[in-house]
Amino acid sequence: NSRKILWGANNALRDDPRRNFTFGISIENMSTHFWYFSRSHIMVTDSFDFIKNPEYLVRFILGLSFSHTEDISKGSRALGFDSTVQIYSTNPIRYKFLVQQTWYISTRCLSDFRAGALRGRATRVWEV
Repeated sequence: NSRKILWGANNALRDDPRRNFTFGISIENMSTHFWYFSRSHIMVTDSFDFIKNPEYLVRFILGLSFSHTEDISKGSRALGFDSTVQIYSTNPIRYKFLVQQTWYISTRCLSDFRAGALRGRATRVWEV
């Protein structure tokens, strides 16, 4: 399970340049762990029995279910997403980036070599 959750988190952070961090849950028998993955570090909780303590699991799932994936007002932070990067078009995938009050639209990704690492700066180079 640990390998699978690491693989899933790596894919989520690698495939979406808007994403700053992501969460995960691993359950083995009744032993449950919550995971947090960001570009700089990984944290995992001590294990707990979700049968004996279901409120932890319920609160975690509800918290994620009712969180926002887009900014709801100026200055607020979306759960795990960078508000200065937005999808501009999907076919082909293009993004728009906010840099010092100016929006730039990507035409293509020139390099995303470092984005494949689970931890690190995930440097990408875009043509705009």
